[in-house]
Amino acid sequence: MIVKEIEWRVHVLAKREANARRVFQRLIAALGQPAEERSVERYWKIPEEYVLQFATPLEAATPPEAVFQTMLAAQRIGSGWIVTGPDGYDDGSRRFEMVCAANASGRFEVPGVVWAHVMLKIHG
Repeated sequence: MIVKEIEWRVHVLAKREANARRVFQRLIAALGQPAEERSVERYWKIPEEYVLQFATPLEAATPPEAVFQTMLAAQRIGSGWIVTGPDGYDDGSRRFEMVCAANASGRFEVPGVVWAHVMLKIHG
């Protein structure tokens, strides 16, 4: 197996953590996959935003398959993604990233989401 998970960092508009967690549940429903919560924290730069960090499972035999499956998953929650990578590293791993922002032509299907980052670390 090349990749085991997709890493997500999503900023949501919310006055309270409970509201941010409701948006998180809507994101999970839109993705149609289980998610492992990593953190839900107020964004230090913008107090009316929370940052949701989580991972979703990914079964991919090849790097191109992992990238394609990640792109399909991201499209379930929004459109207008900016794609970067793959960036290579000395250990032979590669990183592929996508960013979507409501203030830069991005559009989210889940109300409350204003910015999202998706990352794959590909080994092998």
